[in-house]
Amino acid sequence: MHRLAYPYPEAAQILGLKNTQALRDLVSRGRGPTVTRYGKRGQVVFAHVDLEAFLRTRREEARHVPLVPAEIPPLAKARTRGRPSIADMLAEQSSRRITNAEG
Repeated sequence: MHRLAYPYPEAAQILGLKNTQALRDLVSRGRGPTVTRYGKRGQVVFAHVDLEAFLRTRREEARHVPLVPAEIPPLAKARTRGRPSIADMLAEQSSRRITNAEG
């Protein structure tokens, strides 16, 4: 069973944040969960329902990833200067051999 309210360190741990400062930053910017203050000194705690609501609003649906990759357009031929590299020369020779063998 869970408690009704949590202080900063435990709330940050529940939310999966690295440290309490990350939670304090979210709260100060108005992007964090709702805080509850109590006592003379105004101690800040987070209600369990507020933490759950915060997580629910940040939840992302899984994106559909197609099993078949989309067709990749051919790369534009790079502009070359000077002499072609050895890899370019070998690739050109092999493509010539294939076309000569077919023709």
